[in-house]
Order: sequence, then structure tokens, then C-alpha cells
Amino acid sequence: MRIVPDPVHGLNPGIELCFFCNKEKSIVLFGSVLKGERAPHKAVYDYAPCEACAKLMRQGVLLISVDEKKSMCREHTCRRCNHVWRAPIRMSKNTANLSGEMTETCPKCNTCGSINSSPHMLDDKNPWRTGGWVVVKDAFIQKVFQPEVAIDVIKKRVAFLSDEAWDLFGLPRGEVKENEEVHGDEKEG
Repeated sequence: MRIVPDPVHGLNPGIELCFFCNKEKSIVLFGSVLKGERAPHKAVYDYAPCEACAKLMRQGVLLISVDEKKSMCREHTCRRCNHVWRAPIRMSKNTANLSGEMTETCPKCNTCGSINSSPHMLDDKNPWRTGGWVVVKDAFIQKVFQPEVAIDVIKKRVAFLSDEAWDLFGLPRGEVKENEEVHGDEKEG
């Protein structure tokens, strides 16, 4: 493969990060592919795990904790000008809205008469991560997920888990030492 250097940035290198653990995976040489743009210093370019994550995924299923509220947005349509936009879901105690959500202001005509539709994921492949990161055995997945979901999670070897479910299962937060057993909450409910 031949890399044509960018006239301004030369080989235009960037560091590829692992999507799962966010650690450095490899160096990418873009050359002139970005057409005069400077390559990002560090970025995730694909969903292939680094060697360390691939090894862990062979041993068990990777669970990553996420904040569902920060991962969601709501689509709004202005009654006055029909402008459609997306905004993060924000809650407020001082609102007339029954749901507790703040009433949005249309960014186009500056009125507050919007119609809310159903919530949308901002990025369904990469929700807002909160730092929980563990590898669990397939048996744990089969125990805590519905059978059809468990089959899919075990097949993919990775799943995002809401903070509420994370805490309910008693999963640890912060640094977990390699080979440390993660059992989750063993209480019957």
C-alpha cells in the first residue's frame, strides 16, 4: 500500500484507540486521504477490539456501565414554524411539564410551543459511559438477562448496562484487578 503524503501535514499520523477500553491500539497514517485536514491526534476508527480486549472477550462478556439519560435526546417540532431539532433530555423541578422535562425553546423562532416525540439515542453504538467496566462469565449473563437477550449478548461478547442495572447487580466500579471474581448481587428477588 502506498501512502501519498499530505502537502501540509506529511504522513498525517493519528493514534487509533480501542472502542471498548479507550487505550491506544495502533498508529494510523492518513497521508493526503483527509484532503488538507489534520488527522485527529487520538480517535476510535472501528469496533475491532485491541488485543487485550479480544483476550478478555474470549474469557467472558465485557459489560460497560452507561448513563441512559445522558445517552438520550428528544426530538422536538415547533408548532409555530415546524422546525425540527434534537436536544438532550433535561429534567427540572420548576416546569409545567407533567414529565418533569424542561420545555424547550425553538432555536429558529425562539418560542416555547414545541411538540415532543419519542426519545432517541444520541449514538446507539456508543452511549454515555460512566466508568464501570468488567468482564463476567457467560453464566452471569444467562442469569441476569432474558434468554433471547442473553443469547445476543453472549454472541457479541459486549453489552452496555444502565447505571441502575449495574448497581442492582452489585457490579464494581473503578479499577478491577485481573482475575478478580465478579459475582454481582447474589440476593434472590
